[in-house]
Amino acid sequence: MPEAKPAPILVDALFGTGLTRSLDAGTKPTPNRSPADAGAQSKPLGTPLKLSWAPASAGERSVVECLHSLANAAQLSIAVDLPSGLATDTGEALSTPPVFNLTLALGAVKPAHILQPAARYCGHIRLLDIGVPTVSQAEVLKTPILPTPGPDSHKYTRGMVAIIAGTMSGASDLAALAAMRAGAGYVTLLGDSQGPPHALVRAPFSDHALANDRIGALVIGPGLGRDDLAKTRLEAALTSDHPLIIDGDALRLIDP
Repeated sequence: MPEAKPAPILVDALFGTGLTRSLDAGTKPTPNRSPADAGAQSKPLGTPLKLSWAPASAGERSVVECLHSLANAAQLSIAVDLPSGLATDTGEALSTPPVFNLTLALGAVKPAHILQPAARYCGHIRLLDIGVPTVSQAEVLKTPILPTPGPDSHKYTRGMVAIIAGTMSGASDLAALAAMRAGAGYVTLLGDSQGPPHALVRAPFSDHALANDRIGALVIGPGLGRDDLAKTRLEAALTSDHPLIIDGDALRLIDP
């Protein structure tokens, strides 16, 4: 690495899938500012990324330091499969790589491509077919295309969303507002919260309310809390037949 010369294009193919250690023995990932602050994910292709790096110890140039120096000098930085220094399966930053413009995912999208903090170093992700059958645990969902309402459309054809509220009503109110703005025809908030927005239906939480077969999506987690009441409502949601969106506290209760 020390003999590598700066060039307009940097291609990082040092390590990809399977790395389990820091790039430099005895060092830890210690960026002196976050990639988000430096514009990670927002830089267009071809824009130099001027990032700095705080070495763990003084001395000779390390692999990480060389990578940062080369990335800062390049107009385009490309990582093959993963930027060197990231844990494939966990998304952990084993070292502090530079933020790349483009990462070429070989064969499949890996957890590190979508889990933080690793994902912030990848930049734009391009999936490449390398002719090898693969099974990935990660799936990237495309932005849904919602149909334009027709003259005979009504609230139920647009979809009914139910949000289960918890001890912190603000988060569930925001989730309900988001569902309304996304185009749901009928939004009901199940719980004890009161207040805006007013264009939704509020009802007490009950097994009867959950049994409504017109519910197209059931949301639980935002502002749910982690007390016994939250656990009871989560259990009811998990045993329902509705498609679930699980977030926030509900995820913590499922996997503490």
